[in-house]
Amino acid sequence: MKRRSVCAVGVAVFLLIGVTWVSAATMDDIAGTWGVYSKAKGKVSKLGGENSEGFGAMRFERGAPGSNTGSFDYFDPEGYIYTGYFTLSQNGKQLTMELDNNGRQEFEEMMRTWLQRSASGEGLILENIYFDYDEKGILMSTLKTSEKKKGPIKGTVSAKGIVYADLDEGNNVVIPVSGKFSFKSTTKFLLKQHP
Repeated sequence: MKRRSVCAVGVAVFLLIGVTWVSAATMDDIAGTWGVYSKAKGKVSKLGGENSEGFGAMRFERGAPGSNTGSFDYFDPEGYIYTGYFTLSQNGKQLTMELDNNGRQEFEEMMRTWLQRSASGEGLILENIYFDYDEKGILMSTLKTSEKKKGPIKGTVSAKGIVYADLDEGNNVVIPVSGKFSFKSTTKFLLKQHP
């Protein structure tokens, strides 16, 4: 169960990220596929938590020629693929990212699967799971880059809130339940893969 939560790690780091570059980066520096290694810890009140870690990959693709925008795909170790868009600032010092609709749906599906797996370890069956983040939402750190690598080094993400679900007690008995959840992950960018 420990390695299964890693899917939450990597994608969360890429939600609405602001990346600060040590030196100006170009689209050539960013475009391509980067290996990543992520560690995560998730916890839900009354259910305990899980630790996970594993390798994944992040692929950046350029948009139109001359544009400072593009798309990304994050491939996590469990087979989830998170998609979205990125924009490189004109001076090459900031990179912002956002999941598209499909990427957000994939993220929510991963979180539901993670919670159902954790609950089943306690002999519980949860359905209709919904995550309600607190007013801070998902907090991302600034990703730093090395001048030598011209790419990101490490970032963290954390989130807290309330999770709501229906507890299936069997015999057509369903009880609404809720609990506090917290999540924190650290993702390190490894080397850029060359074609």
